Parts: sequence; structure tokens; C-alpha cells
Amino acid sequence: MLKNKILKKFTLPLVFGIILTGTISAVASANDYKSIITHRQGIYDVMAGHMKVLKSILFMGNDNISSVNYHAKSILEAAKHHGKAFPKGSDKGKTAALPAIWEKPDEFKAAGQKLGKALQNFIAVSEMAEKDDLKELQGAFKKVGGACKSCHEKFREDD
Repeated sequence: MLKNKILKKFTLPLVFGIILTGTISAVASANDYKSIITHRQGIYDVMAGHMKVLKSILFMGNDNISSVNYHAKSILEAAKHHGKAFPKGSDKGKTAALPAIWEKPDEFKAAGQKLGKALQNFIAVSEMAEKDDLKELQGAFKKVGGACKSCHEKFREDD
């Protein structure tokens, strides 16, 4: 009888402890990547913000053409963190990143390089452009947008 009381007294807490430890481990695992996911989403928010500003200048009549180069360079600087923002395991949690990022890392890297080249071209055009070179700026900007779109189609969940 004493043996049964001892078993009851320690078995329930032991089982509960094991279950709790497993639950905490699963939560901790997802939380380990929360800062990484938040960081990369912030990077892409910065890039999207600059893209919106550029769209307003190049296609919507905003008269701030002198800031085009600044915004183009800012996107490139943010994009430099592209490859470091998706370590293995960071596909867990609230993210629009598709598994293809980790399944096809070379293709994902190539998409990032395509964006980098389009941005470098856009920066070069923006450095040489005059106010009346709007068509040339628009063409270079569309290539940046195309690089973004092609990556989103393959590696990002639809909004």
C-alpha cells in the first residue's frame, strides 16, 4: 500500500514533467527562429518600402527624382542580407517563405544574384540619369521589379 502511494505521488509529476519538457522543447524550437524570421521580414519590409517610394517617383509623378539613387542603393544594401536570412530550420513559425528556399538553395541564390544585378544596373542608370531620362530609369526599375516578382513566384507564399 505504501508502495502504491509512493508510485502515485511520483508517477503523475514525472509523467507531467516529461510531457511539459517535450512541449517546452517544441515551443523553444519554434521560438529559436522567431528572431531570424522577424529580421528577414524586416529586411524585406525595408526593400518594399523603397520600391514603393521609387514607384511613386518614377510612375506616379512624385517630383523627388534626385532621391532615386539613394533608394536604389538602400534596396541593394538591404538585399545583401538575403542569403543570411534563411538558415536551415527557419521555415517554422509565421513565415511566407516556401520550402523551395531550402529544397533548392542554388536556385534561390541565383534569384538573389539576379536581383543584385538588376539593382546594380538600376543604380548605374540612376547615377547617370538626368531628370529627362525618366524612360530609362523606368526601364531599369522594371527589371528590378521583375527580379523581385520571379523570386516571389517560386519562393514566397501568395499574400
